[in-house]
Amino acid sequence: MSVSVILKSIKAVTNIKEPKIFLIIILLSSLTGILIIESNEYKFFPDSVGYHNMAINILENGEHSNFFREPGYPYFLAVSYKLFSLFGGKPSLINENEYIVEDRLLTASKPEIHFVKYIQLILIIVSIILFYKIIKLFFHDDICNFTALICSIYYPLISSSQFILREPLLLITVSLMSYSIILYLTRNKIMFLLIASFLIGIGALIFQVMISLFLTVIIAVLLSPQQKLRSKLSILILNLAVLSITIAPWCNKVYRYYPDVRVVTTIGCSLTHQSITYIQALRDANSRGLIDDRELSRLHHSNWYSLSDHELFERSFNGWYLSKADSLNKIKPRSFISRTKIKSINLSKYFLRIFRHKYYFPFNRWGNLDSLDKVFRVFMELLSYLFAVTSFLGLLIFPKRKLYIFMPQMVFVSLFFILGSETRRFIPSFTFIIFLSAYFIKHKIAPIINSFLISRGKLYEK
Repeated sequence: MSVSVILKSIKAVTNIKEPKIFLIIILLSSLTGILIIESNEYKFFPDSVGYHNMAINILENGEHSNFFREPGYPYFLAVSYKLFSLFGGKPSLINENEYIVEDRLLTASKPEIHFVKYIQLILIIVSIILFYKIIKLFFHDDICNFTALICSIYYPLISSSQFILREPLLLITVSLMSYSIILYLTRNKIMFLLIASFLIGIGALIFQVMISLFLTVIIAVLLSPQQKLRSKLSILILNLAVLSITIAPWCNKVYRYYPDVRVVTTIGCSLTHQSITYIQALRDANSRGLIDDRELSRLHHSNWYSLSDHELFERSFNGWYLSKADSLNKIKPRSFISRTKIKSINLSKYFLRIFRHKYYFPFNRWGNLDSLDKVFRVFMELLSYLFAVTSFLGLLIFPKRKLYIFMPQMVFVSLFFILGSETRRFIPSFTFIIFLSAYFIKHKIAPIINSFLISRGKLYEK
């Protein structure tokens, strides 16, 4: 098959109109998701165990009484498990003898978890469709269809459905909020902006840093040309009230447990900035050779995992965590090699990749397929770097007057560099980054390919 035939086939696909494109998105995403979910063995993160057991406690006790994590995702799981129970299922706690931490292995059969994976797959599919509808308001069919189709089969995005982690819920929340803000700017109806503020509040109850996305509401009001300054101020106050009302019940509950107004700064979560700073200082000390792995594990447990929510708040707000972190950061490395070692920066964590693909897609489940596994991992790494580079270049050439379209995603991307090293934090922005990559390919790479084909006598019409 010639290159020109392939390009013409791509053009035909990318020019498909609604609603056919929606059906293709649903079909491709579903097939990709089913392949991933049904191929995955029960690899389970410690965080997932915590979320699962919190959800079961909500079902049994009627409330979320643990303040270490935000309540949004446990409540989502609880609702999903309740729906599962309507079909005769019986969700249950994960006991210590049912989970092997070192292997990330869940030994017990938990059909309710399998059920949630498909719920999360639906959330991802809806998010892709919502993003398609956003970009379709401003761009032609070809780039919109191309973006949506790539998202529908992009492994790191779709594979997030198989983990009992909050990223799929964050993705749908950010997508709905983005769509609401775009509707406000295009239709000038305040109701859409109020919905966006409400969704930001919901997002903050899922992941506390989502509160930062209120910046997009402020920008949206300032960009709106219809209102005068006083009117804009009133709109902002009204939206701030909606946001505050959304998170107030939870913050009030935490305040009753630990009566310190500073609990609001973490949206009532005992996993505070101060405690995270201390844990990061421990990990840095470990990487510099100041403490060994056993000591790191002991300090993790004694000063973090084993503490009650009250103790976590206490150590955060009385300065204990920050003072310990400062002390660790001031200690010089023990060896000359450690003193002269340049702290490595894993740039890969800032790109669109899911590390350890073998861990997530067990090819060897169907036999000795190590070679296929290696090819897959190399391919995914190269593809991820390709998206990272081309999306950055796409951002450079993207019309600045249209950047407001992606305000929520851009804020989320900027937050990623302070959220830690886990690439999954980037998932709510995957659709945006893939679009920027597609934009660069269309406007810079495709013309080069067409010029080459013309020079070879194989004309490919744009």
